[in-house]
Amino acid sequence: DSLIDEFYERNNISYLDLLPLLREYLKNNRGSLYYKYDGHWNKKGHEVVSEMIYNKLDKMDIVK
Repeated sequence: DSLIDEFYERNNISYLDLLPLLREYLKNNRGSLYYKYDGHWNKKGHEVVSEMIYNKLDKMDIVK
C-alpha cells in the first residue's frame, strides 16, 4: 500500500484507484482510452472511467 492508501484507510475515506482498473481493461480490450498527442482520456476513456466510478458508487449504495 502507498502512503495515500494508508491515509485513506486510517481515516475511513472511500476512494477508487483507477490505475489497476484501467490496466486490466486495456489488457482485455482493444483500442486506446487516451488521445495520442497528450495522454488525456478520449471519449471511450471517459465512458470507461465513468462506468468504473458508477460501479463503485453503486456498490457503496450511493446511486440507484
